[in-house]
Amino acid sequence: MFPGFGLLAWLLLGELFRGRRLAWAALAAVFLLSCIRVTPRPAGPNELANMVDIPGPAATEADTTMEPRLFVVDDLGTALNVITMRAFPFPSGDGVRVIGLRRDFLGTVKRGFSPGPDMSAATGPQRRWAEQIGFGFPCWLPAGACKRSAAAP
Repeated sequence: MFPGFGLLAWLLLGELFRGRRLAWAALAAVFLLSCIRVTPRPAGPNELANMVDIPGPAATEADTTMEPRLFVVDDLGTALNVITMRAFPFPSGDGVRVIGLRRDFLGTVKRGFSPGPDMSAATGPQRRWAEQIGFGFPCWLPAGACKRSAAAP
C-alpha cells in the first residue's frame, strides 16, 4: 500500500502546484479527518467497556493471544478469543488485557473453564476502559502531541 500512497501523494503535490482547487479541498479534508482522535478513558462500573485490564495473572503469548480455546465470561455472557474478543499479556507478564471485537464487556470479566491464565489469581481491581472521541491537532503534525495528551495505557 505504501507505494500506492506515495504515488497518490506525488500526484496530489503536482495538482497542488498547478493550483487546482479540488486538490486543495482534498488536502483540507484529509487534514480535518486526521484531527479526529479516539482515545481510551476510564469506564464507569455499570458502563460498557471496550477494553479491560486484569492485573495479576501470569500470562504469556501462548496462553492468551495464540490460544483459540480461551474464553471469558462477563455479565453479557461468553466471549470467545479471536472471534468475540482478543486477549493479550501485559509486557511484564503479570496481567491480561482483553479487548472486545464484536461486543463490549459489562461487569467483572472472569475466565471460564478453558486453557489460559488463571484470572482468579488477579492481584488488583480490574481497570475498565471505554472510548472517547475528540478533536485536536493530528498526531503527525506537532512532534509529540499525542504523547502529551495520552489519557490511558
